[in-house]
Formats: sequence, C-alpha cells, structure tokens
Amino acid sequence: MNYATPYHIGHFPITQRAKATGAIPTVGRIYPFLEAPQGCRGNKEGQKEVRTNRPVTDGFLSCKFLPKQEAGQAVQAYQGTERTERDFYNSLSHLAQHYNLHPMHSKSYGYPYNIALALDDIQQQLKDKVRNWEQLSFLQDSRGSYLETTECYSMGTTLLYIPVAPLFRLLKGPKCKHTAQLLLSVYAYLYHVAAVPYHGNENSYLYRTYEMLKDWVTDDEETEEGAELLQEIEQSVYIGEFIERKLYSHHNLDRFKHRLDNFKIKGDTDKACWDIANNFYQLLLQYPNETMFRSIPISIQDDDDDDDDFEEDDSERIIAMAKYISFCADSNGKLFEQLFESVNLEFQNCAGMQEPTISKRFDGNESAYKSLDFESLLFPLIEELICIVNDL
Repeated sequence: MNYATPYHIGHFPITQRAKATGAIPTVGRIYPFLEAPQGCRGNKEGQKEVRTNRPVTDGFLSCKFLPKQEAGQAVQAYQGTERTERDFYNSLSHLAQHYNLHPMHSKSYGYPYNIALALDDIQQQLKDKVRNWEQLSFLQDSRGSYLETTECYSMGTTLLYIPVAPLFRLLKGPKCKHTAQLLLSVYAYLYHVAAVPYHGNENSYLYRTYEMLKDWVTDDEETEEGAELLQEIEQSVYIGEFIERKLYSHHNLDRFKHRLDNFKIKGDTDKACWDIANNFYQLLLQYPNETMFRSIPISIQDDDDDDDDFEEDDSERIIAMAKYISFCADSNGKLFEQLFESVNLEFQNCAGMQEPTISKRFDGNESAYKSLDFESLLFPLIEELICIVNDL
C-alpha cells in the first residue's frame, strides 16, 4: 500500500446522488406530401421527377430537433398559467445573470412546452459551465414559482487523514527546525481555524477508533504482533499529546506570516513546504473565519453520539465529514494499516459521504449567494499537504 498519497476507500458503493433529468427525447420534423397541381393534363412522359436540392441524409443532419415534452414530466400545469410563466422567466433571468449564461428564446412555443424547452437548455448550460453544479429544480410555494440550483463539492472516496508523526520527527531533528515550525503554523491553522478534528480529542471519530483497536490489541498482547501494535499505540498517544500541546496555543498561528517571510529555502523539500504553507496562509487571509463544515447541510449530519444505539441499516447511513477528514497519528506502520482496514470496513456499506452542498434560490429576493470557492481551495491543499509530509 502506498501511503505517499491520500488514502482511498476500497469497494465503496456510494449511492449516486439524484441528478437533474437528462436530455428530453427528440421528435422529428414533419414534411408535407408532394401534390400534383390541380388542373394539370396528363402527358406521355408522366409526372416530372422531384428531387431534393441535396442528398436526403444531409438534409436530416442539418435539422435542429427540439426536446419533446412527455406526459408526467417535471413541468406541471399549475393554476394561474400566466403567473407561473411570469415567475419562471423572471427567475430564469436572475439565474442567467448570476451564472453568466444565455438562455434560449422559448416564450413563443407556448405553455408549458416553452418552460420545458428553457429548462432543458439552461440545465445543459449549467452542466457544461458551472463547476460543482449538481441539480436544477423548478419549485412553487405560496409566494410563487422559482428556480433553485444545488451545487456540491464532490469529495470522491478519499480519506484525508493528516499525520502528526512526521511533524514530530521534524521537530526533534536538529537540522529541520525552521521547516518544522513553518509546518506547525500550517497545522495550527487547520486545528484552530479550519476546525479539522484532532484524533487525540475524546469526541473525535478517530479517537474512538484508536481506542477500539487498543482494546483488541490488549486482548491479544501475548503474541509478538500484538505486543508490537500495543507499543506503537502507546507511542502514537505520546506523539499526539505532544503535538496537540504545541497546537493548542495560538502562538504558532500568530507567527505564521513571520515564519513565511523569514524562511530560507535550501532545497526542493524546503520549496515544497514553503509553497504549501504560503497557499494555506493566503487562504487564511481570504477566509479568516471559515471552517471545513461551513457548507454541510444540517439535515444530513451524522449524529456520532447515537452510534452505539444505531439500529438502522448501514446502507441508509451517510458518512460524516468529521470521520473522513481528520488528523491522525501516523500514515506508516501496522497501526495505520489496522486503522485503515477498520475505517474501510465501516464505510464501504454506507449510502454516501457528507459533502459541502449549497442551494441558490432565484426568486428575486436573493442577497449575496454562498459559494464553494473556499472548499475548492481547502481540500486540494489538505490533500497536497498529506503528500508532502508523508515524503519527509
């Protein structure tokens, strides 16, 4: 197993999220029959042969086919057709302006086909041009009809576990003090600002997982492998407590800029560490108060406190973000292999992963919309950080 990269969950049948309806089936254009002019006399040569101006196949390929509205499709004939159309096109205008899109001209086709055409067109534009776009909905409530988009940052099936042991070894090394202190400021940002769970915290998922592994090993400590694992666990606890004491104070976060400005690059490793630290510092300046949980829908949050009494089928469960993004003890050794196997076993039968998701409602009352720009920067940086520290 290669631990130089983030860790992917194997055999993970995540249920696909509901997507907006795809392209509507097309219907061909109807051409009139050729008729002989009335009053024409017959002649010996018969009716003159009629040909198309170009090959028939070329004429077919040059045609533009419009979507066909099928029975029972998404657009419903709400009461008050005129108001529905007015609300729809007003909402469409706001949506197009927000995403810088260009809706097709569909009003002339008549209700409700005009709305079906416009939805099909704008949905395709969203899919092609908007990063993280997930779904388009046409909704109605007591105040009228409106369009709503859903955007989701996909995390894939990656475990973002940030090891602290490499940082501990750097801090203890006589020649890597400045590199260690710079990375300590990065870890402090993730700990204090981004709110990445710490595996040494009793409320964290990985703390309970490590405790479970410790119980298993304690029952089997008479074997050579069990004794070795128990020693590794005890060492990981010591390292975890040591690093958390360093992170707990805001001192390392306060000195982030000073360490960046005074860092001397002596090689490729130093350059990689400075680059990733600088990127995290720029993220801190741009989003000084944002945590990794800021766009998690409350309705699907996993209640970790009820895990022991959870009787529902695993296939209905959603993996909480705090379970697959966290600090961890180390990314090498038998302890991590046991941890990874245990986590993978629990996750592989769940329905999906809790991911950053936002909705935008275009009803004319919108203020400043939220975005997933922060998440699109933070999570790739964490993934890159893991790669760097695992190679130290």
